[in-house]
Amino acid sequence: MARPPFDTELLSSKVVLREPLMAVVPTDHPLASSDRALTPQDFEGQPVIGYDPQQSRYFHELSVRFLANAHPRIEQRVHRVLTAMLLVAADRGLALAPASASSLAVPGVVFKTLVHGGGDTALDADPERPVELYAVWSRESVSPVVRRVLDVMLTV
Repeated sequence: MARPPFDTELLSSKVVLREPLMAVVPTDHPLASSDRALTPQDFEGQPVIGYDPQQSRYFHELSVRFLANAHPRIEQRVHRVLTAMLLVAADRGLALAPASASSLAVPGVVFKTLVHGGGDTALDADPERPVELYAVWSRESVSPVVRRVLDVMLTV
C-alpha cells in the first residue's frame, strides 16, 4: 500500500481507498464547535502544522492545494500524520489529515469536515474524497501470493 508519488514505470497500481481530507482541531479551539464545513479562510492567520515537502510530499501537496487562498502561519512541518495530530492535541496549531486518521483516537482533538472534502473540483477524480491509497506491485515480478491478492482486488 502506498500514497503517490511512486514510480509508475516500475510499479503498477490500483486505488483501493478514497477518503476526505479533514481538519484536525484542538477540542478547545473556536473552530471545534463549528457546525459547518471549514473553508480555507477559516485557517487565515491560524497556526498550522504542515507536512514536510520532501518526506511527506503527498500530504504536503494536498494541504497546500486546500490552503492556497488562505494565509495560515505554518508553525512546524512534520513527516507523519500522527505527529501532526499529537501537536494539535498539544495546542500547537491546526492540521489537515485523512478521515481515517480519526481511528487513531488521539485525545484532545476533533476532526472537522472541509468544503468539498478538502478536494479540488478541477484536479481530483473525486473532489469529496481526494486522499487516495493505492495497492502497488512490481510490473516485472509478481509472486503467486501477490497474483492471488491482485485477482481478488481487480474483480472488486
